[in-house]
Amino acid sequence: MTDQLDHIEHGDETSEVVEPAVASTSRRNFVSKGAIAAAVGAAAGIAMSQRASAANGSDLNLGDLDSPDTIANNVASNTTGISGGSTFYVRSGNSAGDASIYGYSDASTRATMYGVRGEFVHGTTSSPDSAGVYGVTGAVNAAGVYGHHDSATQTGPGVRGYSELGNGVQGVSADGSGVYGEATATNVGGIGVYGEALSSSSGVGVYGKTTGTQSRGVYGVADGTNSSGTEGVASARGSVGIRGAFNANLGSDTGDGVYGTSDAGDGVVGGGSRYDLYAAGTGIANLTAASPAIGATSTGAAGSIARNADGTLWYCYEANKWRKIAGGETGGAFHPVTPFRVYDSRKEADGKFTGGSNRTISVADSKDVDTYAVVTADAVPAGATAVVGNVVAIGTSDTGFLSINPGGTTAITAATVNWAAGMNIGNAGTFTLNSSRELEAVFGPGNGAHMTIDITGYYL
Repeated sequence: MTDQLDHIEHGDETSEVVEPAVASTSRRNFVSKGAIAAAVGAAAGIAMSQRASAANGSDLNLGDLDSPDTIANNVASNTTGISGGSTFYVRSGNSAGDASIYGYSDASTRATMYGVRGEFVHGTTSSPDSAGVYGVTGAVNAAGVYGHHDSATQTGPGVRGYSELGNGVQGVSADGSGVYGEATATNVGGIGVYGEALSSSSGVGVYGKTTGTQSRGVYGVADGTNSSGTEGVASARGSVGIRGAFNANLGSDTGDGVYGTSDAGDGVVGGGSRYDLYAAGTGIANLTAASPAIGATSTGAAGSIARNADGTLWYCYEANKWRKIAGGETGGAFHPVTPFRVYDSRKEADGKFTGGSNRTISVADSKDVDTYAVVTADAVPAGATAVVGNVVAIGTSDTGFLSINPGGTTAITAATVNWAAGMNIGNAGTFTLNSSRELEAVFGPGNGAHMTIDITGYYL
């Protein structure tokens, strides 16, 4: 009987099975037949359905574990899905590319394919933090999501984000980089992070946001020669390469749309076929006070302009040679005008000047020489610092002089017109104004005279 059982258990199909004579022997034969039938049935089922199941909590092995190269042969014409139950989880897996889960796409079959694709389908009440693919890392210098374009001859992005209505790529980080892209190709161009907005009306290719103090929405660093930390290119009419905006939350908030700094070079460099720099908002460009203050022989590059803390504006016309072009102590730009009269004591209620007297005279309005009516109000505009004109003494009766000072200054430190008896005599000069566009006429000792003032230009 033992020989007969051995024939059966070793699959000897030519052996003849003899019915057992005793009960114990018959039971052993029955169990052996059942095991063989079960094994054959299981093998047939696997061969027919190509399905293998793992018990809840057990390992799920794909492919021939003894021959890892055959794993790639586990292919099927239909999509296999895992639904229901808990999240599909692979811990410390060892697959191609040193990945726990590895997705592979062969572009030879279709031009557009994805190695791994995640999709989040939501309704109107979905959380804004939901994502099709979400990566998390807690290790130093590790990335939650990492993209790599490894061709040395073909260009392409490491990570590409696309959105029909929203953000192509959005990154959030409590202490680090929300989105980090790296391009390491040395012989061809590469893009660390590439964002594209295809909307015909509005959209953002790359959007950076920060809510922290001293933080940056978008930050670019360049370590290579002639490279750029951040560079923007625009090819459509009315578009801009780089656009910066500051949106105030409170009426007292201040900030910068674009802010550039450099500890060994230029903070911001602009170049264009029309303007290198263009102030398109208020039209005002502001200069912080130079430190140290600029002087006539300060160090500087030709073509530079600078402002000192006292408000003076300087231009460097040659290396290390500066010229003051404006400021509180300068006259400003000269504006020549068709001469007009601003004062005639013969038509004033006070009449002729007496010796030792003085009057404060406004030069703002031009007046008719005959009627003395105002012809043009503010002919010398507000803000003018000085006027150029003629001062004439009329009908002198003895030797004397007068001085023209800024309005309110009565001290005599120089003479504007000197005369002898019986003269009508004048003198041209440049006269400083006070803030109210006024001059002070101060007569020296003697019998005095009449006086007129005509303006030929002003500084503003």
